[in-house]
Amino acid sequence: MRCLSYLLVLLLTTLTFNISFAGVDSLFQVLDKALANETEEGEKKAVLLYEEIGIYYFDAYNLDSSITIFGAMKEYCEGIGDVEGMATAHFNICKAYVYKSDYKTALLNATRAAELFEEVGNQQWVAASYTAMGNIHLQQSDTESALEYYTRSVAVKETINDTFGLSQAYHNMAITYYMRDDGKGVKMDSAKFFFKKALSLLHQMSAAEERVGLAKLSSLHGLVSMQIVDGEHEKALPGLQDLIAIHRASDNKPELMRVLNNAGIANKNLGRYNAALDCYDESLALAKELDDREMVKDIYSSYLDLYKSKGEYMKAFDYVKLFVDAKDSLLNKESREALSDIRTRYETEKTERENEGLKHDLELTEKENEIQSLELNRTYYAIFGLIALLILGGVILILLLQRGRLKTQHKIVELEQKALRAQMNPHFFFNALNSIQSCILHEDKMVAYEYHAKFAKLMRATLINSASKSIAINDELTALKLYMDLEALRLDQKFVYEIEVDEQLDGEKDQIPTMLLQPYIENAIWHGVMHRKTQGTIWLKLQLEADHLKCVVEDNGVGRKQSRAMKAQHGESHQSMGMEVTKERLELYNLEHKSKMSVSIIDLEDAAGSLGTRIELFIPKETLKQTHKTS
Repeated sequence: MRCLSYLLVLLLTTLTFNISFAGVDSLFQVLDKALANETEEGEKKAVLLYEEIGIYYFDAYNLDSSITIFGAMKEYCEGIGDVEGMATAHFNICKAYVYKSDYKTALLNATRAAELFEEVGNQQWVAASYTAMGNIHLQQSDTESALEYYTRSVAVKETINDTFGLSQAYHNMAITYYMRDDGKGVKMDSAKFFFKKALSLLHQMSAAEERVGLAKLSSLHGLVSMQIVDGEHEKALPGLQDLIAIHRASDNKPELMRVLNNAGIANKNLGRYNAALDCYDESLALAKELDDREMVKDIYSSYLDLYKSKGEYMKAFDYVKLFVDAKDSLLNKESREALSDIRTRYETEKTERENEGLKHDLELTEKENEIQSLELNRTYYAIFGLIALLILGGVILILLLQRGRLKTQHKIVELEQKALRAQMNPHFFFNALNSIQSCILHEDKMVAYEYHAKFAKLMRATLINSASKSIAINDELTALKLYMDLEALRLDQKFVYEIEVDEQLDGEKDQIPTMLLQPYIENAIWHGVMHRKTQGTIWLKLQLEADHLKCVVEDNGVGRKQSRAMKAQHGESHQSMGMEVTKERLELYNLEHKSKMSVSIIDLEDAAGSLGTRIELFIPKETLKQTHKTS
């Protein structure tokens, strides 16, 4: 047994030398000496070194090497009868398999770890193992099983008086209840109940501890967010004030800016307009100081809603203009609707004032006519009829002008759609040409030939489809497969992909807007799987649901947060132009067709970190029919 462990260490030592993990060589050398020392002291030291090296690989995201090291540790501990060491190895192997999304293997190791920790009476790590099992089930949306293991963890932590551990268990249960969908509002009440229990325990602990402060902040954020979503603005305000105090004390200006804006919204919904304005003013000052243009736009929107609620449409109209300037691009659907609504109310106010003045003039005319002779009656009626005719003519003129504006707006939207599709094609070809150039420079002739052939097919398909607003699903998938094949060739098979299409869909007849999915696939490659140290996977699923087509693009890459950090570290400047253009295309398409296409970006995470990104695009069924008519 010890010989097998020794061989595994030698294998990892060679691997470490080849990939140049600085600092690990010395650890292997010390481990080599400890393994040769068969005393009790040498065995304990060897176990600690196994764990240190395994964690080193895990932190470096070299998961396969980490699993190998902890596997060797497990075998070694089994040979020397160290049950707790075996449990520790199983626990760490579980963590690595969670990161590899192999939840079945992770769960098996977590279960074994719990059994072994129970055998040696280490209740602290028994509870940790139950928590890991709960996290694994939660990652797979099995909330019932997750709650079962979190409850077990709570029971153990209560017996050992682990106050901080209990607060974290309650926090996990709150999140799990929030994820449950019972359709009766129970999940929200239960989630808020456990967030409050977590906060109650944290308030009993020293606020000077960094982990306590962070945990308190996290639970408070969760509770306040649900209260705001639930419309419980009165209950949310004390929590918002606590968050403001915490962020002000830590000088966390970005978070303070956002919480102040939320506090303003809560006060506005409660009719406390002055308090809301104070929050907006401070939030706006911070946004300008931080040069956060997106937040400046959102705060202007908050001002706009406040003045609309107060009925002060003149001021609201001023903030519409500020909002549009801050957007610094095409007006999106929301700003168009806000502008139209405020402008209509503005014109209504103006018309009402003019009508009031006209009514006053008519009353004066009637009084003057009363003291005039009967001979002037005929003249009075003639003037009255003329005024009525003018008003009627004015109303008709306004209606005609409004109809003309609507026609013009429709033409503008149609032209904008064409312009956006025109932007997509050169952007798409630019990325593809970069790929084929890289291949020709670095690969052999056969690979370059294969790349060139696929690119030619892709270019021909794109040029054929570019003139159409919509495309058959089969044709879109063919182009996407070609694109992903090209990128996989260029990146030396850095990723694989899987495509799943609902059998109810007619791939030849059902159509979607042209070039709609490609930017999301591109984003999954560039900002997700390309940064993995091992081969990644991209999943594309088209699923026909009750009233819409659900398109899912999911990757198991490093996630948006780590991708941004890596880009900043290496000075990369690649921008996903396709994502921005596609977002604007969806807004304009919805405006033109009165449709409700929507997209959401979900960061896949667990307690240990990022697991990738999922993009969900929803296309209403009636839109699938419309595309046949407008193609």
